[in-house]
Amino acid sequence: MITKFKNALTKLYTEDKYLIDAFVNERSITHKLGCYLQEEYDTYNVDCEYNRNILDPKSITKKIYMDLTESKNILPDIIVHERGTNDRNHLIVECKKNNNRDYDQDREKLKYYTISRNDNLGYDYGIFLVLSRGINSKKLDGSITIYQDSVPKEKYYYYWRNNQIELEKVKLPKYKMIQDSIKDKIDKTVKTCWIADVKEQLGLPIRIANNRIDVDKRTNPCPREYKEFIVKEYKNYGCLED
Repeated sequence: MITKFKNALTKLYTEDKYLIDAFVNERSITHKLGCYLQEEYDTYNVDCEYNRNILDPKSITKKIYMDLTESKNILPDIIVHERGTNDRNHLIVECKKNNNRDYDQDREKLKYYTISRNDNLGYDYGIFLVLSRGINSKKLDGSITIYQDSVPKEKYYYYWRNNQIELEKVKLPKYKMIQDSIKDKIDKTVKTCWIADVKEQLGLPIRIANNRIDVDKRTNPCPREYKEFIVKEYKNYGCLED
């Protein structure tokens, strides 16, 4: 899947880099990306802002849109699927430019769409694509986070170099490394469950613990006064864009 997505992204930067350089509306960019994904998936349909669950409107519950008391119809940026059935829901893509930092709803949407037990949707994979246009300290052109079974599994930075997309897998520090670093700075020990909570909030790859009671809720969320220190550590280790 990642190879096909990389190929489509390469074609986008090769044929339509003006859209990236001008940082046009995300819909214009995802439309062209969807066209190139269709070239990679000849046995699937690729649709942009597709609003149907077979014949019914696609919707998500108030878990994502907490201010609602009912479900809300949604429009995924891109989906790779077979129209008229939920048996071949393969990939959902959400895209954001890095000048729009409202990532939370897109991340929650990807988690919901890739829940394997969700027999109405249950996509095999989700991708959160962030377009950076090289305007950041790392000079990266963007990032790709892959979702599977409702959680982010892998994150890559990508660079447009020599007319091709180069991927760099983001390496995450061990929890003890973060604990030790924060201990040296403020003489406090942060719990591993606090680190995991912040990590999940940041959309970084996580592993759901076997003893976790509720995958949708944490019993020991990170106290607010420690969150900023954990975020800084992940930035220092190069796990976050600017």
